[in-house]
Amino acid sequence: MDYYEYIDDYISGKLSDELKLDFENAMKLDDSLKLAVENYDEAKSISEGLLEIDIMGTIDKLSSEKNLQKQEELPTSKASIFTMRRIMAAASIIGLIAIATWWLGNNDKLQEELWTKNYVQIIDPDAVKSGDGVEGKDPLATVKHYYARNYNEECIEAVDQLIQNTDNRDTLSLAYLYLGDTYLKRSYHQGTNQWKEAIAAFEKSNEKDAIKRKQWAIDLSSY
Repeated sequence: MDYYEYIDDYISGKLSDELKLDFENAMKLDDSLKLAVENYDEAKSISEGLLEIDIMGTIDKLSSEKNLQKQEELPTSKASIFTMRRIMAAASIIGLIAIATWWLGNNDKLQEELWTKNYVQIIDPDAVKSGDGVEGKDPLATVKHYYARNYNEECIEAVDQLIQNTDNRDTLSLAYLYLGDTYLKRSYHQGTNQWKEAIAAFEKSNEKDAIKRKQWAIDLSSY
């Protein structure tokens, strides 16, 4: 069964309970179908704009040929226009969804390749060797501890607390490096789209590594 034909009816709630269940099960197995449903509104909006232009051209053409048609045939012609509109709308939407699906999938692949090729997590031997707890650690060591274990939320909170309680430039420079890289990891692995936060944090760091990681964030955010 070609479930792509049922996208419009699924979105508008016209499917029977049985067919709706089959459709939703199909989405679980077909990522392209799921993506098509998620991008339906945007694709439909674009297609309707293109369709309106085409319909106006068709109407103008029919009007110029009206002297060749009998008056009683006009209702049939209007019906044909609306029928054609439904067919073209469906074709346009499916086509645009297919293009959007390919585009998004291709961008994800390029982003993955860029990440795999370039990204290396910051390695701090002291942070890796430290125990599981943070009790007794100074604020910067706490930041490193959470970062090394990919406790992203805790790392961000630790950086925020450190920033509020120190004016040491070297300490802040390192803290912003870890903060930027935490946003970088969250954006890629968790889809939080915090590329701007990552870039802003790297810009506040004087560490040499911050320049390189800032460029990664810029490149990754373009996909």
